[in-house]
Amino acid sequence: MKTRMFAKLLGGLIFNPLTRKPINLLMYKNMFKKLTILLGTLIILVSGVNLTSDIRHLVSVDTANGLLLSTNTANVEWTDNQNNVYLPASDTAIIRILSAPTLSIAKGVRNIRTGEFSQDTVQAVRGDSMEFILVIENSGDTEANDVVIADSIPISTEYIQGSALDSMSLDPIGPPDTITFQHIEGGIYDETDILPVVAIKWEWSSIGGISGYNTRTIKFKVRIRED
Repeated sequence: MKTRMFAKLLGGLIFNPLTRKPINLLMYKNMFKKLTILLGTLIILVSGVNLTSDIRHLVSVDTANGLLLSTNTANVEWTDNQNNVYLPASDTAIIRILSAPTLSIAKGVRNIRTGEFSQDTVQAVRGDSMEFILVIENSGDTEANDVVIADSIPISTEYIQGSALDSMSLDPIGPPDTITFQHIEGGIYDETDILPVVAIKWEWSSIGGISGYNTRTIKFKVRIRED
């Protein structure tokens, strides 16, 4: 009756495939005659059984889903002292490499009087109030940190005080951590929106990737000057 020993390589350790527990080499020290690691190949002689393990590594792209995958396969082959050849065993582990954060921004404008909305051009007359809507999206797998949106008040308009701070102007799920206002071009930003306001900043400590809540929407209003 022949005795076989099956071993599986996982993470550089030898595991028993039935119990999926690592083999204690000290327990088998009398059985091991040779333990050699050479160029990714592990050769073990166990009671006359010659085991050879070949470890392969492959990086590929899943073109259907745009995923970068790192595949690692370990194969084990062996013969016994009667030169019998056995079917090899193998196992594979795959690492999905997450993409970096990628932010995009879309800006639209709405004429509050007429209701006309566009992400390009909207018609208006002097005295009309306009609402700007900004949407940012993180299309990457990982979160983006220290995100800042900056926008200036258009020429021939004036900021409508309180519009950027109104709860209806803030993302209901992920409002900005801070909103600050610039009152003089080139000046410092502060948290008061006392007129005049020439620019606004919205800041988030982080915005999640595509597996979480990855968009933010903010708004503010201006009025077209009469003069």
